[in-house]
Amino acid sequence: MASTTARPDSAPATALDDRCAHTLRKLAVEQVLAAGSGHYGFPLGAADLVDELFSRYLRFDGTAPQWPNRDRFVLSAGHGSAMLYAVLHLAGYDLTADDLRAFRTLHSRTPGHPERGETDGVEVTTGPLGQGLANAVGLAIAETALRAQLGADVISHRTVVLASDGDLMEGIAYEAAALAAEQRLGSLIVCYDDNDIVIDSAASSVMSSQGVCDAFAALGWRIVEVADGNDRAALREGLDEAFEQGDGRPTLVRVPTVIGLLSPRAGTSASHSGAPTTEEHEEIVRALGLEDVGPFEVPADVADRWQAVRECGAALRRQWEEAQGEAWDRHARELAEKVAEARERILELPAPTAPVATRVSSSRALAALPGLDVGILGGSADLAGATGTVLADGGIFGPDDRRGANIRFGVREHAMGAIANGITAHSVLRGIGSTFLMFATYEANALRMSAIQRLGAIHVFSHDSILVGEDGPTHQPVEVLPFLRAIPDFEVWRPADDLETRVVWAEVLATPDRPAAIVLSRSGVDQIQALRTPDDIAAGAYVAHDADEPEAVVFATGAEVTTAVDAAQRAAHRVRVLSVPNLERFRDMPRDRREELAPSSLPRICVEASHPMSWYGIARDGDAVIGVSGFGASAPAADVAAEHGMTATAVCCAIERAIQ
Repeated sequence: MASTTARPDSAPATALDDRCAHTLRKLAVEQVLAAGSGHYGFPLGAADLVDELFSRYLRFDGTAPQWPNRDRFVLSAGHGSAMLYAVLHLAGYDLTADDLRAFRTLHSRTPGHPERGETDGVEVTTGPLGQGLANAVGLAIAETALRAQLGADVISHRTVVLASDGDLMEGIAYEAAALAAEQRLGSLIVCYDDNDIVIDSAASSVMSSQGVCDAFAALGWRIVEVADGNDRAALREGLDEAFEQGDGRPTLVRVPTVIGLLSPRAGTSASHSGAPTTEEHEEIVRALGLEDVGPFEVPADVADRWQAVRECGAALRRQWEEAQGEAWDRHARELAEKVAEARERILELPAPTAPVATRVSSSRALAALPGLDVGILGGSADLAGATGTVLADGGIFGPDDRRGANIRFGVREHAMGAIANGITAHSVLRGIGSTFLMFATYEANALRMSAIQRLGAIHVFSHDSILVGEDGPTHQPVEVLPFLRAIPDFEVWRPADDLETRVVWAEVLATPDRPAAIVLSRSGVDQIQALRTPDDIAAGAYVAHDADEPEAVVFATGAEVTTAVDAAQRAAHRVRVLSVPNLERFRDMPRDRREELAPSSLPRICVEASHPMSWYGIARDGDAVIGVSGFGASAPAADVAAEHGMTATAVCCAIERAIQ
């Protein structure tokens, strides 16, 4: 076996191995039975594979779940969470029998689908099929980049995925798999649990397992076929081959299993979800030969075997810490120092004197970020020039240069967002992806998943409004900003000029535990002339134009701020204009500060070239919201703006009406 395996001997499978797998099955079924819901068929079928992986192949230490050089295990088939919790319990992670009993209950550490941050040993939150596999590609990219930076003595581990038929039906899986092959991610192993069952039917009625293998082979993956995933000898033979040092290609291991094995519903979709009856549970326990073992108890011989596994993992971790721990800690400290220095450089860049698109300002900020030296790794969906998302070192990350910070994702927005999440989940790096704002909807699930996990992935979106102009409604993202703002714990920034853009980048770099969308204009914008500090901008809203004893307040974001300022200067009344680069931060301000900026006695006019729903909580009855409720049009930007009221004249008229 390769040196990356935890236990190097290849002894024949024994009755104890079967008993250990059966204990996994028992614990998984007991969780589902206690909850009255869940998915017990998948654990019953895949338990031999999971037991084999954790007991013989994966390197980990449950008492040190954040050990940087641990193998990453991703259960992409997150509905099989009861099995994952069972093996983490046996493997020494901080997950007790009481935690297993609390499966799927409020605030438990054993939620219905695995959640990063809730349960030690869960590398990424999974559930939406295909996301975990794409996350794993990001984890493998991060490992590869860090290995190139620090050396194989410091970082050299595997990323292992357990995927289901459903994972491999989702299109995101093939986007991610294609990139993994192009990047030659040899440390990535995907175990495909081929149980031929999906919720509605046999999987083979909608997808050929041989077709899956052929597709991955055509993409450039190494394929390993296990004869029988419920036979330990066959499993060991296949996994030995999969874990051998390959030729740089990622590996797909097809593992045929029987869903619901040893249950009355074995081999049927009826065992996919739902809880077994008491009678069915008793029948399963008898088939497992564990009638004499109490609920959530572990037989002594099984516990002894897992204690040996735990000791082996702890020894590997201690050996690494003694030899490499300081090098890793030093790297983490240096990254933090370099990020702080980069933030200062960005803020000190000279301001332009002419109108500049905020995508260009963002590009200037990125030019001050030396890529992997500040822990940023990523790129664009074939739009680097258009979005301005090119990291400073200029190198392209790939098989020939693992030190480049720029990843060419190709036109693969679905996978790009999830891969950026995986890069971020690994350890000290932050993934970045970019595309046009309209195509953020392709990434919708990944954006949501980054927020659920509090992963500080960075999502850059340019071409942010109807001012895209001639490209027309298909490229004019009128509904996307409200969608992004509706995601909890997800920062949405829409800067109005160069200084705001640079401050946004400094803020994003300072908040590594929160994902962010940076929404940028294609067209040039004037520089705001108001006196302001970076702190004013970072607070979420500030006064961009003022008047003595204002009679109305205009709220605006992005390119519409200069439009609003122009309107205020033309108006016959005294008007204050607020730039609101981050609407949620404005909402979260103390009430007295919000009242100071926008006195409640004054009429409000909200202006944004997007669907107006974001502003319904700011505007009150009688206030004006100037937005875009249709799909835009194909025409020069000025004509489209006039058509939808995004002009200084239209805003000025709205001001006059509001004050009368």
